[in-house]
Amino acid sequence: MTGQSDIQEKVALEAIEWLIELSEHTDDETLRQNWQAWLDQDPQHQLAWQKIQQVNQQLESINNPEAASVIHRSLLTNQQERRQILRSMVGIAFISSTGLALYKSDALQVLAADYHTGKGETKSLTLADNTFLEMNADTMLSVDYSSEQRRVVLMKGDVIITTAKDPRPFILDSGWAQLKPIGTRFYVRHRDTVSFLAVYDGAVNLFQEGQSTPLRVSKGEKVVWESGQLSNLLPAQAADLAWKQHMLIADKLPLNEVLNELMIYHRGWIKAEPALQDRFISGTYPLDNKDSVLKAIASTLSADLIYRTRYWITLREQQK
Repeated sequence: MTGQSDIQEKVALEAIEWLIELSEHTDDETLRQNWQAWLDQDPQHQLAWQKIQQVNQQLESINNPEAASVIHRSLLTNQQERRQILRSMVGIAFISSTGLALYKSDALQVLAADYHTGKGETKSLTLADNTFLEMNADTMLSVDYSSEQRRVVLMKGDVIITTAKDPRPFILDSGWAQLKPIGTRFYVRHRDTVSFLAVYDGAVNLFQEGQSTPLRVSKGEKVVWESGQLSNLLPAQAADLAWKQHMLIADKLPLNEVLNELMIYHRGWIKAEPALQDRFISGTYPLDNKDSVLKAIASTLSADLIYRTRYWITLREQQK
């Protein structure tokens, strides 16, 4: 029997996108028909919609102070910011069957983060010790400097760090490793799909839980953390930094990885049917023009682009 805890995250996100779209376009009959088609497509969709409707009714009565802070912010901000906050609260509805498990929502991570970027937004900043950070889109981090150490926590996303000289050690914590750089410039990714460390100057000692001896990653080297496994040392690739020029360089990347990358820069969901997900893509694509990239990919794969809404796009094999 399917329960609330069985709702997939991607279905949860689709449900909240529909909620936002329907609330903002109440007179759009075509949109409502598309929503109904989505709802009828899968019992999971119906379960997700029931759950999000329940949460929508409960939000005003939440006593949790963190939740109240998120909701208050959503009411005071402009429409675009409100949409971003509400969308990030998707974790509320689907994580817990006993209550609103807010601690896992992106909205609360945003509130806990000292610095964050939205979809398609990049940011550069200099910390108090002159360490320089370059943040990719959809990234959250916090900074904790004391007299003993300099600590940065990467909650989610990508950051390039050029450390400044300072007698205090520099530590970067992420969900998959603790990193201690030695006079260096390095790049860390921490995302659900894949995480990695690439070093461009100096060296970084990488510690994982339960390990007392670090892995030394030196200039020009890279390690990847995927599916709970750490790779061997690999060559660092300049293509990993292409986002700084708002570009994506794909060299025989599976389509699913390319679409995951696009979703860092665009709201909503871009999916491919299973038959297409492992097809390889090569090329250089502008990250700030989603539609042109998808058209080029669809043409290469002889696939159809299906726009159910501007936030829900599917690539499928052409019908013969």
